[in-house]
Amino acid sequence: MATLEELQMQINALMKMLEGATPVDFLKRAIDWHNKANIDFFILFMVEYLAFVSLIRQLYRGDGKERSSIQILKAETTVQQHYINQIAKDSVLRGSWLELMNELNDTGLQGDAGWWNNSSRNKFIGVRDDRGNINNQEDWSNMVEVLYQIRNNLFHGTKDPNSIRDQILVRNGYFALRSLVEILIENTPRN
Repeated sequence: MATLEELQMQINALMKMLEGATPVDFLKRAIDWHNKANIDFFILFMVEYLAFVSLIRQLYRGDGKERSSIQILKAETTVQQHYINQIAKDSVLRGSWLELMNELNDTGLQGDAGWWNNSSRNKFIGVRDDRGNINNQEDWSNMVEVLYQIRNNLFHGTKDPNSIRDQILVRNGYFALRSLVEILIENTPRN
């Protein structure tokens, strides 16, 4: 670890370097930092999903498969109630779900038909409701399914980072997932 004197020497050297910088150098540096500040919601969603799946696989074990944990979560009323209450309180979260609902009501979301409108542990056979709509902001089962299907589409390569629709789904999915992870963390028993 640097001493206070070493840090002061580094700061002085940096200040001396900046004294000779032209306005163009400052502008370039500002543009470089501005470009670094761009948020990539595809990456944020993937990283947040890793936190999510590690939580649900421990909290809702089922048969050890991710789908099983998802279905148990869909039937979990305590987390559901916390999440629905959070939507009512949090304008960003509420806005994210409204955007997702609007986007999905136009064209739906590709997914396995047997899991939509389904919070049981068994896949519905013969169900053809594969549009992937969210009926309202209390449609917990389909909200969880939407997040899982965004993950599936993203992780299996069917999302396009240049598609406006996919950007909308992933960005809003990220905000929705982040709030859910925060609730799961808050409600996880500490030993």
